[in-house]
Amino acid sequence: MDSLIKLFVCLYVFLFTSLLFAEINGVEGSDKNHRLYGFRPTKLFVFGDSYADTGNIKKSLSSSWKFPYGITFPGKPAGRFSDGRVATDFLGKLSFLAILKLLRTIFSEINGVEGSDKNHRLYGFRPTKLFVFGDSYADTGNIKKSLSISWKFPYGITFPGKPAGRFSDGRVATDFLAKFVGIKSPIPYFWKNYAGKKRLQHGMNFAYGGTGVFNTQVPLPNMTTQIDFFKNILTAGDIYIPSNLISSVALVSVAGNDYSTFISQNRPAPDFPAFIKQVVDQTEVNLRRIHALGVKKVAVPLLQPLGCLPGITFASSFQRWSTPFQSPLKPCCVGVSSEYNCGSVDEKGVKKYMICDDPKSAFFWDGSHPTEEGWRSVYSVLHQSLTASFRLL
Repeated sequence: MDSLIKLFVCLYVFLFTSLLFAEINGVEGSDKNHRLYGFRPTKLFVFGDSYADTGNIKKSLSSSWKFPYGITFPGKPAGRFSDGRVATDFLGKLSFLAILKLLRTIFSEINGVEGSDKNHRLYGFRPTKLFVFGDSYADTGNIKKSLSISWKFPYGITFPGKPAGRFSDGRVATDFLAKFVGIKSPIPYFWKNYAGKKRLQHGMNFAYGGTGVFNTQVPLPNMTTQIDFFKNILTAGDIYIPSNLISSVALVSVAGNDYSTFISQNRPAPDFPAFIKQVVDQTEVNLRRIHALGVKKVAVPLLQPLGCLPGITFASSFQRWSTPFQSPLKPCCVGVSSEYNCGSVDEKGVKKYMICDDPKSAFFWDGSHPTEEGWRSVYSVLHQSLTASFRLL
C-alpha cells in the first residue's frame, strides 16, 4: 500500500507541472503567446526544489553536477536534476501566465459561491454559457439512473435534497463555477431533450463520472467523445450558433481516472512516465479542439493530490492531512465494511453504509469525492490566493 500511495503522489506532482503547459509545443514560444491578454512577462523568479533548480547547489555537494546529468542539454552536467531542461527552463521559454490570468478572471473575488456583476465583468468579459467536459468532479447527472451510485440515496441529501446524479451530498465544481460567473448550472447532455431551449442557453454539461482522457474501467464516453457530442450539437445549429460561443467558458475536469485504470491493469511501473505524457498530450489536443470550436476561455483545474483521497488513506486511518475540518481525510459516507461503499444496500434493501452527523464537518463525501462543503472550501481558497495574485497584475 505504501508503494501505491507514493505512486499516486508522484502522479500528482507530474501532472501538476504538466497541465500548466497545456499549450506547449516542444519548448517553443512566440510573441503572440507572450502577449496574451496584453501582458508580456519580462522576469521570472523561481523558488522550490529539484524540479526547478538550474544549478544552485555547489558542484561538490550534488549529483546534478555529475555525468550523465545534462547529457541532452547542455551536453554536460550543469546542476539540473535531469538529462536536460527542467520546469524552470520551459516556463521561462513559454509563458503560462496567460492561463493563470484566465483562471483569475473566472475565479477571483470568490466568496463561497456568491458572485457580483463586478466579478462577472472582469476584463470586460461576462460569460453567458458554460460548457463542461470531464468526470465525476463535474458531472451533474449524465449517467443513466440504473448505472450509477450517484442516483441512489444518500447522494444529494444536502442539495437538492434527493439523489440527482451528482457524486456528492450536494453541489459539485460545475455548480460553483456556474454560480460565480452568474448563470444557472448547465443542463447535462443526457437530459437535453427534456429541457426547454431557454434553459439550454446557459450551456451544457458533457461530463460523465468515472471517465477519463482515454477509456477507463467505466464504459462511458471519454473526453474525446464528449467533445464530439459538443461538435455535433454545434454542427446541427438548432441550439447554439458560433456567435453564441464568444461569451462562453469551458470547464475541463481531469481528475485522475486514467491513472487509476493504469494501476488496475497492473501495467509496469516503468511505463508510467510515458503514460503520463500520453494523458497530458491528449489533454492538450482536447483543449485545442474546444478552443477551435469557438470557446476561447477554458479553465483546467489541476489534478488533486490522489495520494490524499480517502480510498488510499483509509489504511492509515485517514491521518495524512491537517486542515480546519475535524477529520479532513475521513469521508462522511462510508460502507459498514470493506465490502460496501456509500449508498450500498444488500439484497433485501437494507442499507450497508453510515453517514456522519453533519456533512459540513467533512471535506470528503465518499472515497473519492468532496462534500458540497468541501467544494465550497476549494473555492474559498481560490478566492484568497487568486484574488491576491490577480491584484498584483
